[in-house]
Amino acid sequence: MSSIVIAAPIRPSARSGNDVTAARWAGHLRELGHDVSIEAIDEAVEPGPALVAALRRADVLVAIHARRSVTVVRWWVEHRRGAPLVVALSGTDLYRDLPGDPDALASVAAADALIVLQRAAVDRVERISPGAGDRAIVVHQSVSDVLPPRCPVETELRVVVLAHLREVKDPLLAARAARRLPASSAIAVHHAGRAHDAAWAAAARREEVANARYTWHGELDRPSALELLASAHVLACTSIAEGGANVVTEAIALGVPVVGTRIDGNTGLLGDDHPGLVPVGDAAALAGMFLRLEREPALLDELERRSRSLTRLTEPADERRRLAEVLETAAS
Repeated sequence: MSSIVIAAPIRPSARSGNDVTAARWAGHLRELGHDVSIEAIDEAVEPGPALVAALRRADVLVAIHARRSVTVVRWWVEHRRGAPLVVALSGTDLYRDLPGDPDALASVAAADALIVLQRAAVDRVERISPGAGDRAIVVHQSVSDVLPPRCPVETELRVVVLAHLREVKDPLLAARAARRLPASSAIAVHHAGRAHDAAWAAAARREEVANARYTWHGELDRPSALELLASAHVLACTSIAEGGANVVTEAIALGVPVVGTRIDGNTGLLGDDHPGLVPVGDAAALAGMFLRLEREPALLDELERRSRSLTRLTEPADERRRLAEVLETAAS
């Protein structure tokens, strides 16, 4: 048994991907017999006494987010030289900060093992830092919740967006696409997610007023978000960049068809040949995809079949096995 610290830039009031991932990994690692603690970190502050005490007791550090965890990674390398270090790479690490950010690069260089969330990210890591791809292990995000039964509503063709309102998510792209649809269309976009700031909240409210096809539900708790997803005919993941979105794996677990932007975070999970992907930021192309879903039932059926064929990726046992592989790699 090892003592493991998971260090993550967690915002307690936000149901962020970091929160969800840290808690899920801690559960898996405990099931594997390890003693695990989750420590919140501030990228702008050096580790304080409580965090230092936890790090001194730990055998392994798992740092979520290469750039934002750089202070704790730096402390670990300096004070726990030779002890295993795992760095989990986020979408902003892979597709925004790297290769230009020296802090993110330093974390990648220091890691004994790297976690990525989908297979396309391994190639990205290798291009950024030749040789680092050999230390990168894909850990697909599992879904262990008791899932609600899938029950698409009958009164509309419901597109669900589960994304916080911030720039990298391009969260209103589906709404902009829906504006382009003919009056006869039954498409309705239901969006749940927390606004990053007052400007984003105002933008979502303005969209609701101007766009009869768009409803913003605000931030939902996890059971409510899964209920909304279960009511969807399709999930739209329209981000500019993703490391590997939790919501896509949740849709896969429920058998919900997925459409979205052609980014590594989507193709790495869904496949390069996934027929539901459009160029980043292209509202016209997404509107065309929505119309095809209405007019070509075979396409919606194919997208559902694709999701159901990938459910093995969302099994907790698979994620647990891959985390065990990460620890073995880091210790070798």
